[in-house]
Amino acid sequence: MALQSSDTSLNPEVVIDALDPVVALLALIQFTGDRTLLAKYGPALEGTQHKVKEAFVAFGETEAPSEISLEVTSEVRGLLKDAVCSG
Repeated sequence: MALQSSDTSLNPEVVIDALDPVVALLALIQFTGDRTLLAKYGPALEGTQHKVKEAFVAFGETEAPSEISLEVTSEVRGLLKDAVCSG
């Protein structure tokens, strides 16, 4: 879901749903201060880099996210929504 710059009445849930999963995890860590979340959820997220890749090199076809990655993404976004909405 892409957000438009003209959207002025966005609620946190809409914004969080539009975040990249890795960015949502980093936002959750920043908001809660719980760095253990990175080790808990980070490795399961698709898009994490497991080997060094040179800059400006095409990475090829992207595969659909795995079921585990989708579950972790949903859980991380849910935790972030709870943290943000609870103040």
